[in-house]
Amino acid sequence: MDILRLPSDEVLKQLEDLVQKKLIERITVKNKKRWKVTEAGKVKFSGVRIGVDSRIDNVVNTIFAGCEPIAEYREALLECLSTIFGRIADRYIDEIISDDRTGTNFLPANIEEVATNVHLSHPKVSHEEFFPGLREFFLSEHPDAVWIKWTFCKNYYALKIVGLGDVSNALSKEAFTGLSVYLDTNVILSALDKRDENYSVVMHLLERIRGLGCEIGVLDVTAKELSELAIWQGETVQDVLNQIPDELLPRTKGLAASVELLYRQDDSNPSTEAVLAEFENADRIIGERLGLPIVYTSSFDADPPSDVVQSLASTLKSNYDTGRRQGDDRRKSESAALHDALALIFVKRMRADGKRCVFLTLDKSLPTFRFPEDTTQLRPAITIDALLSWLGIILEDDESIERAYSTLLSAQLVTSQQDFSIGEFAMLSQVGMDCKNMPSDDMEQCILYLRREAQGLDLRSADDREKLHHKVTSFFSSPARKYLGEMAVLRDRVDKSAVVAEELRRQVKSSENRGIELSEKAKYVSKVARTKDRLWIVRIVLLVGILSVIWAASEYATGENILQKVISFWPLFGLVLALCFALARVWCRGDLWPIAKKQLFWPFSGSETR
Repeated sequence: MDILRLPSDEVLKQLEDLVQKKLIERITVKNKKRWKVTEAGKVKFSGVRIGVDSRIDNVVNTIFAGCEPIAEYREALLECLSTIFGRIADRYIDEIISDDRTGTNFLPANIEEVATNVHLSHPKVSHEEFFPGLREFFLSEHPDAVWIKWTFCKNYYALKIVGLGDVSNALSKEAFTGLSVYLDTNVILSALDKRDENYSVVMHLLERIRGLGCEIGVLDVTAKELSELAIWQGETVQDVLNQIPDELLPRTKGLAASVELLYRQDDSNPSTEAVLAEFENADRIIGERLGLPIVYTSSFDADPPSDVVQSLASTLKSNYDTGRRQGDDRRKSESAALHDALALIFVKRMRADGKRCVFLTLDKSLPTFRFPEDTTQLRPAITIDALLSWLGIILEDDESIERAYSTLLSAQLVTSQQDFSIGEFAMLSQVGMDCKNMPSDDMEQCILYLRREAQGLDLRSADDREKLHHKVTSFFSSPARKYLGEMAVLRDRVDKSAVVAEELRRQVKSSENRGIELSEKAKYVSKVARTKDRLWIVRIVLLVGILSVIWAASEYATGENILQKVISFWPLFGLVLALCFALARVWCRGDLWPIAKKQLFWPFSGSETR
């Protein structure tokens, strides 16, 4: 039964309504129906366009602040988003409607490659500024950026769907009614671990699809894998957790690391081993915490697995290893590949019996596989982000689903800080490497190296253990290097602080000297003003004295005219002048007198009043 081949009448009716309103028109391209927006439609949809433009402008002005010309950066960003979301929509369509009209490219869009290609068509855009801005956009949780990502996702998915013609029916809620959704182990771990970055996404998605009438369950092989994971981590937790550097523990994935981080600060809580022991009964944990039933697959988990299961497991492992994102050195383990094979074979069997079902996963390599004999459009496995895009078309928008999609998209497209697994530290512990006190940078480089070079080593073999020990020895210098490095950093900080302190002392000294200069200048200015005032007094006294002598000469001197009388009183004139000059010399110190000191005070040049 084809679970997506629903009557297309409802989509065609909507399109016909738009044709009747002359907002779109029918055209034929290569004998296929297509629709084109008319001029009236452009005017009708302009209000929505304005809203989109304003949000894009806000984002561009934020992440490319200071970049010129800003219009070029805006066009380059839109071109990148069109390319990236076009590829993403192709992948979603391949997962949801898989037939000969859809592609098979499941590799994630490489945003650096897209940015480089766009840069070639926009030479005015600096790649050194544009690519970090593009990364920032996909990592951003700003409401405008989140809205743009979700809108582009929905629009491109819808356009691809409508363009496929008679399968443009994946826009209906009825497709979910009665659909059985089986959760992969990675989805369950995200749902159980509130520390996981996908926790809120998974819980929100499960709630939405349950509301649409989906039956959600967990296969017994998945519960068994979860139990085995808890048992293995419980056995190794004491040795492994004590070997993880404190700086790397928050970046270590796994039940043990999550439990350790939750209970490390509170001695009253149960031990990590005790909590992990509860997870050994995965059926009960899944039922109590998630409220999900266990679906039994009968003989499909037979031990040893059949050749068919082994062959499929090898194919799935190969698909994962070849389809990894650039910079991701992880490999799928044989046990994980075997679990995935059992799950997909069970989905195939259920579909053969007429049951509509799908396997929900975070592993983007699983949807690359499809059984040739399975005529169902929906592939046996579907990723969470593809399912979100499907829901986005048929459900009302809300902020929670937009944020959920933004979180998944950033994890898919942007290589963030590397995470580690409990198993990687367990591998080092088995060969006797003491990791706890090693510099975290050395540990990180060592683990990344092991992911690339240590694949296929059997730690049960003494030769392989020796090879592994030899490979990692170069990364493990003396533990004292960690503290020597910290001491070097502290010494560097002390040296920098000394330089800063010396600079501050120099500035203080300079400020003190400047203060002295300003004080001297203020005294000088005050002295200038005071001296000028006193010189005016001396001038007035001199003028009054001269006038008094002239009056006395006119009254008491003898002579035929005033000139002879004044001349006869010359000693008095000399006395007045001498007294005024002496007053100026003593009172004003003569420093600011407009006549040179030697010319003005030569009779008194031998002494100076202080």
